[in-house]
Amino acid sequence: PILGETFRCLWIHPKTNSKTFYIAEQVSHHPPISAFYVSNRKDGFCLSANILAKSKFYGNSLSAILDGEGRLMFLNRGEDYVMTMPYAHCKGILYGTMTLELGGTVSITCEKTGYSAVLEFKLKPFLGNNENVNQIMGKIKLGKEVLATLEGHW
Repeated sequence: PILGETFRCLWIHPKTNSKTFYIAEQVSHHPPISAFYVSNRKDGFCLSANILAKSKFYGNSLSAILDGEGRLMFLNRGEDYVMTMPYAHCKGILYGTMTLELGGTVSITCEKTGYSAVLEFKLKPFLGNNENVNQIMGKIKLGKEVLATLEGHW
């Protein structure tokens, strides 16, 4: 993207008769930082994020490390959830089957409520079966108390 380049769009939701607005901008070229804002006031949420994209090349694979944070605001509850981003890993870019996976740890916290979550996106091991593809594990906490654990595939 070009510095200052923007993209805007909106979705109309027939069931709720509401509109979701989206705007994104390339706010820095060196380093490459993008920012976006999503809003649906009628349904009571806003989401904003800034992302610094870093890349690593590993021969036949490429990782896009997304450094930055997002904020999800529930307007009717006054709750503000801050979250980090997973990284994207693309395998098979030169030969083989091209696949895209998410990896790394995502943390989500709300200072007002004390709720937090840690999600771990697992990459398929180099030598392993497809059972681990798109696997996610995590814990939801209130303060230090673990309220729930989760495991599955996204």
